[in-house]
Amino acid sequence: MSKKKGFKKSMSQQPVAVAVPQDFFATSRKRTGVQVLLVLAVLSAVYLLHASLSGGAVAGCGPESGCDRVLRSRWAYWLGVPVSAPALLAYASLFTLTTLYPRQTQERRQQLWPWMLGLSIMVVGAATWFVALMVFAIKGFCPFCLAAHGSAVAAAILLITSVPIGKEPKPQHKKQIQIDVVPALVRCATAAGLAGVLILVGGQLAYKKSGHIIKSLEVPQKMAVVVSNNTPQILPSATPQTTVTQRVLATNMETTKQYPPATPPAPQKPTNPPALANVSQSTGRVISTHQGAFQFNLNEVPLFGSPDAPYVIISLFDYTCHHCHIMHAHLQTALQYFSNRLAIISLPMPLDSQCNPLIRRTHPTASNACVYARLGLAVWRADRKKFQQFDQFMFSRPVPPPVSEASDYAANLVGADTLGRALADPWIEERLRLNISLYHTNALVLQSGAMPQLVLGNKAVSGSLNSPGELIRLLNEHLIKP
Repeated sequence: MSKKKGFKKSMSQQPVAVAVPQDFFATSRKRTGVQVLLVLAVLSAVYLLHASLSGGAVAGCGPESGCDRVLRSRWAYWLGVPVSAPALLAYASLFTLTTLYPRQTQERRQQLWPWMLGLSIMVVGAATWFVALMVFAIKGFCPFCLAAHGSAVAAAILLITSVPIGKEPKPQHKKQIQIDVVPALVRCATAAGLAGVLILVGGQLAYKKSGHIIKSLEVPQKMAVVVSNNTPQILPSATPQTTVTQRVLATNMETTKQYPPATPPAPQKPTNPPALANVSQSTGRVISTHQGAFQFNLNEVPLFGSPDAPYVIISLFDYTCHHCHIMHAHLQTALQYFSNRLAIISLPMPLDSQCNPLIRRTHPTASNACVYARLGLAVWRADRKKFQQFDQFMFSRPVPPPVSEASDYAANLVGADTLGRALADPWIEERLRLNISLYHTNALVLQSGAMPQLVLGNKAVSGSLNSPGELIRLLNEHLIKP
């Protein structure tokens, strides 16, 4: 009995092992996986931010592609700053915290978890918001944006599920608590993350960044207007020094053979087939732009408004272009607002490699853009009074109708035989070539190939406008003076 008592006594004197929570995140593969995902997110955000700040193109994002619509939309900015900038800050912060984590004391690790949790919740909420915008508002997807969001969300979910939530410790047991995060801190971090998401959403809803670019053509006078009985004459508006426009034209001529020449040939009186006798044979009012390189006889180009209107602008559009549909509505509103003081030269410029050598790869949405452009020009060529009706038909839907439906509609407007002869008129291909050349020249001046494009006096504009009021303001500022 004495031995047993002595044995029990000796056992009671041995220190009792206390189970200490293990900080698996400091050494586990999960943390490595989180960091790899965050590196992918950071690289994607850096690429998008560089493209946004430099005005460069994003790989695989052709004109009017879903990616292009996303990156050019108002939702690509937060208070005027590209959203990739705050995204990069969040991703880089999470990567830094997870890198520093294993090197900290257990007390410091406990303090880092609320920061990582709050940022993770913010990342998940922001990604949910942006994906919803792509699906419901923009109706287009950006692969690089999705790659950044997907990688960051996966890393954030791994972090959220790794938070070591513990109970509120009692004072005498504080030393036994290693890295457990108390529920109060978890709630605060969650609230902070959700608040960050609300600030993001509120900032985007409250602030609309302009989606257009406007630059001067450096022409001393406004768009020259000339009336001639024979060939158009250009008013003497050039200056002795070489302007940006002249340098652009020279550059355009020196580019590879795949590009059409920027300077059109000397204006000639267009030929008209006998079947198209309703097309004017007389040379009327002519306007010119880009130092006289491009000239437009208002009796020989598709025109909205009166040829006698004191102010004339040029509109380059594509029937398959999403932003062109929006601009079309704005232009119609401007026509009504200015009444007989404004006329619009309406020039189809297809974003389709089938007839546009500037487009290397045609986006699926623009696969029939050349066909639609030819149909529109043929309707005008056959019966200019029916052109506006065809134009309204093409822009009456979010996307253009099938080619067969558009062809049938055009044939019903002007007659199948007349339409066929108009489509065979060489003027159609020559007009397309000149429209593409004007687009290219504008793009070099603007350093952007965004559509639609406008020429307002001595200004070139590309991209979308937020409202008809913004277009009217631009017209009043750069073209129409009270």
